[in-house]
Amino acid sequence: MTTHTAREIDRDGINRLVAKLGDWIIRHPDGRWTIHHQPPQTTI
Repeated sequence: MTTHTAREIDRDGINRLVAKLGDWIIRHPDGRWTIHHQPPQTTI
């Protein structure tokens, strides 16, 4: 599982956290936010 900090600023100037379905959004005690992306699906 990889960790990313993904943020984008929309046209209203609001800083938003960007994640996809299945991702974990973690808020750390120091106020940071990180995204743990879902690992790719594998087939057997």
